[in-house]
Amino acid sequence: YNGLKDFDLKQICLSGQVFRWNECENGYLGVAEDKQVLAVQEDECLTLSSVQPVDSRFWENYFDLHTDYSEIKRFLSRDNKMQQAIKSAPGMRILRQNPYETIISFIVSANNNVKRISGIIERLAAKYGEKKQGLFGGYYAFPCAEALAEADENDLRACGLGYRTPYIKNTAVKLCNGFDMEIVKEMKYEDAKKYLLQLPGVGPKVAECILLYGYGFVDAFPIDVWIARLMRELYLNENSTCDEIEAYAAEHFGKYGGIAQQYLFYYGRIGRAE
Repeated sequence: YNGLKDFDLKQICLSGQVFRWNECENGYLGVAEDKQVLAVQEDECLTLSSVQPVDSRFWENYFDLHTDYSEIKRFLSRDNKMQQAIKSAPGMRILRQNPYETIISFIVSANNNVKRISGIIERLAAKYGEKKQGLFGGYYAFPCAEALAEADENDLRACGLGYRTPYIKNTAVKLCNGFDMEIVKEMKYEDAKKYLLQLPGVGPKVAECILLYGYGFVDAFPIDVWIARLMRELYLNENSTCDEIEAYAAEHFGKYGGIAQQYLFYYGRIGRAE
């Protein structure tokens, strides 16, 4: 892929929206669904290599290469704080991930850090996912809902899930028993959020992450500890509630709230430290 604008592989892989990408040699090795690629970026050129023929349509959609982020940046650059956040991660993009994979991953993410989440997901994949031949030996596809639904709770717990164990199992059972993940794409944001809240282990913040990263609802604004702290510091005050933060974000960032959140997350965690 040549001539990429507003795209930085490192910023995307360190953004907390995805957990199966690891830095290696001169690029990042990633697994999405059952596909593994080595992604290498040099300036505006992105090269993907894999043992299997690279499914270019899948990866173009995954990296959301057809969206014009320059227009989004213009829309969001209404105040100097957001301008600073965008400047810290000019190549940030919201990935278009598999909705099922996002549901399971973000249930795992609750009250957790990125390193632990990645470890748990890799252990789940190794135990319940299909083994594939990769560029550097074997790797494992993301485990299907049936495998997780049928799993023994003690075996799941041994992967490091802790109190999330029944949530993962019961959500997988629900997904196997007719919970329609496709219908969410057709819903309005508030309806989609309510619908996802029916899943065990999915609270408001996890639902917003699923909508943003799994369904492309770029107006979703997940509020974690970091975002809450940053919003209070930059835009509101130290006593602002999460409801007040959410209302402010909806008004101030509008239809691109989720992308604003991503710039802020990177700025708060990494950008200001650089």
